[in-house]
Amino acid sequence: MDELSHASAMPTSTLFALRDAAPGEFLWNACHRPVHEHTEPLILQQLMSDAEIETLLLAPGPAYPPRQHWMMRGTLTGQAAVHDVAEGHAHRKLFLHRGFHFQREHSQLHEKLFHAMTSQKDFPETGVATSELSIRCVEFHTYTAGGGLMSLGHRDRGSVLTLSVLLSSPAACEGGEFITWTRDGTEKVQHGLQRGDGILFHSEKTHNVETVTSGRRHSLVIELWKLPPGQESENSFDRKR
Repeated sequence: MDELSHASAMPTSTLFALRDAAPGEFLWNACHRPVHEHTEPLILQQLMSDAEIETLLLAPGPAYPPRQHWMMRGTLTGQAAVHDVAEGHAHRKLFLHRGFHFQREHSQLHEKLFHAMTSQKDFPETGVATSELSIRCVEFHTYTAGGGLMSLGHRDRGSVLTLSVLLSSPAACEGGEFITWTRDGTEKVQHGLQRGDGILFHSEKTHNVETVTSGRRHSLVIELWKLPPGQESENSFDRKR
């Protein structure tokens, strides 16, 4: 299968760019500070098998014809639970968490990845108990030539742990390397992921994706968070702001 050859067909007009929550917004938590820049990410080799990746690529969500949706509020299910956000002409992402879509449609994979994120004994402490963590968002990213995530100081603000799994072969594109930065922020560190490898890191650690110069790159990103007080009912949305 040509991995989502239709993914780049997303119309580029009326784009809706999802931006990180700023420190003054309610998602900000005092325990989520750039001190996590001093932590190192953990590579989980072959976290997803080829069979799991192919199942996900062909499943409702990634396999839908490209559409554009505004971020409607509601606990929608079925096809409407999956919605698109175009970050630019060459970076598109599908949100798979609304209405607990991912947990319902991919229950075994959800349990496997959630366990992998919360059971790494060698990973630095987050300051949040595992029992307090829940999924904030599940995102399926597609990058084509010219697409990347090189925003200065990009962090997943308001989340605690982030997992990014590479779903395509490194040979499927030029560029697209996952990078973090040295503690002083002066030098980038490339992480040579293979298809199926996951990289687990503190969400407040600065990270980026190098610009893809040719081909196509797919990844699955899951963020875990501690729900803000009084917002428990909102956990069926995607990255609620």
